[in-house]
Parts: sequence; structure tokens; C-alpha cells
Amino acid sequence: MASKQHGVKIAQGNIAAILDKLQEQSNATYNAVADEIELTALEIETSAKENVPVKTGRLRASITSIFQRDRLNAFVGTNVEYAQKVEYGENKRPAKPYLFPAFFENLPKLEQRLKKITE
Repeated sequence: MASKQHGVKIAQGNIAAILDKLQEQSNATYNAVADEIELTALEIETSAKENVPVKTGRLRASITSIFQRDRLNAFVGTNVEYAQKVEYGENKRPAKPYLFPAFFENLPKLEQRLKKITE
């Protein structure tokens, strides 16, 4: 049985200054930002799948992204019960991070693309 979701969230708090400007701009800008957030979620998903350690492939296959265009946020993660143990390690098993490195690798790309939109 699956447990709680383990993942990272791209949300308004991460890019608050840029999103404040959006309230004053057109639907085209809003849609451009939404497209960039969705693209970044897919990039994080791809990077995480490339970096996750694989025994059976279950964890890798479970990594997915959920995008909410109306809320300008995305979630990338998994509901596999042992995902956190792989990411953070446990007992004598060392951590093998795959999700947070993917997030931190791709977040600067999102920030750069959003700055271009709002300039």
C-alpha cells in the first residue's frame, strides 16, 4: 500500500517577487509563466528519473509531476513508501539523493526564464 507523497513543490512562495508582477500583466504573460513552471516540473521529473538508483525500477517509474495551471504550482514526487529512505538514507544505508538535486539543478533555469518574461 502506498504511503504519503514525497517530493518537492514549485509554488508561489518560491518565486513570489515575479508572481507579484503577474497580477498587473496580461493573460499571455500568465500563460507564459504557467508554461515555464510546467516545463520545469517535467525537467525535474526527468532529472530525478535519470539519477534515482534502480533495483526494480518501481521507484523510477513512480516519479511523476502534477501541474496546477490555475494555481501556478507543480509537484514532482512519488508515493512509493521507501522513497524517503532512498533520498535521505536510513540506519546503515547511505542517502542516495535524486529528487532534491534535480530540483536544485533546474530551479535556476526556471528563475532565468521567468525573469526574461517579466522584463
